[in-house]
Amino acid sequence: MIFNYVYKPIIEDYDNQGNYKLGAILKAFGNAGSAHSDASGDNVIQGSNTGKGWVLLDWKLEVIEAPKMGEDLKVDTWIEPLRSPFGTIRSFLGYAGDKLCVKGITKWVLLDLTTGRPTKIPEELINSYTVNEGSAFEGSKIEKIAEPENYTSETEILVRRSDIDWNNHVHNLTYLDYAIDCLPEEIYTTKKFNKLRITFKTAIFGREKITGKYGTTENASVVAIHNEKGDLCTLVEFKE
Repeated sequence: MIFNYVYKPIIEDYDNQGNYKLGAILKAFGNAGSAHSDASGDNVIQGSNTGKGWVLLDWKLEVIEAPKMGEDLKVDTWIEPLRSPFGTIRSFLGYAGDKLCVKGITKWVLLDLTTGRPTKIPEELINSYTVNEGSAFEGSKIEKIAEPENYTSETEILVRRSDIDWNNHVHNLTYLDYAIDCLPEEIYTTKKFNKLRITFKTAIFGREKITGKYGTTENASVVAIHNEKGDLCTLVEFKE
């Protein structure tokens, strides 16, 4: 089943050109996915109380043409046919009016919160969504982010209490804010990024100092976010 959702933007969703920010698009897609889960009887917060919870592994986003100020973002989202007994891929298509503006996919795994290991998705749970054929991206491929050979700058960030979500770790959309803060000024002000990849490796818990390392690959700007122990937590890749 394709689930339909309409995101109504607020003033902080726009950049200084009146276009949706990348974070606003991720928020719209995330809200659409949550609404679909609720409609399918799979409330994320209630579900975690049973000892199992969905964990986000990857984001892939492409902006064809950014929605403008005053335009609602109409989102179509669905669960793709399972390729693993432990996880799912969710597709998103975003429209301003009848025009396709953005597309994205997310990759999820169902985790046993006691053991911290993937657990098999119950058949009745996935059936509640009614999976749909097709993908926002052909083949649903989520390419691995290539790390730079060398990082050229580092930025220290203090995790705020407001960054922590209901699951007691940094909310997944906040990592994009961290990564943007780590971009050098000349990159932030001159580049127009239309493609985004985020890979989540280790959650960040509590109020700690984290480090964002910036570097480049052949055609991308990459930020690697590390916790206080030096563990790699998240990779964020920006492309024009």
